[in-house]
Amino acid sequence: MVTTGLARVLRAEPWVASVHTAVAGLAIAHYQQHVLARTLGTPDEVPWHASDDWDGAHRGDDAAAAVLCDRLGAVLDRADPAPSRSRNPERLRRR
Repeated sequence: MVTTGLARVLRAEPWVASVHTAVAGLAIAHYQQHVLARTLGTPDEVPWHASDDWDGAHRGDDAAAAVLCDRLGAVLDRADPAPSRSRNPERLRRR
């Protein structure tokens, strides 16, 4: 499962306390899954979906973000054997 792979990559980061997921799609009929990492030390009163709103949340630099994006992208690439087809905007417009 893609979500499990993404969560494993995030959990390997030293600043991640937990990973949460949520499915939402209110405006149009589609599937949208969010994968949210909660920073270590986030106070209990900060909602699970708003960890990044906390002033003490982890903030990485561009280089660290690029490395993490590459690791997450590798999970997505393995999960989608035809990324050009599934991410083709024309295909979505025909529905």
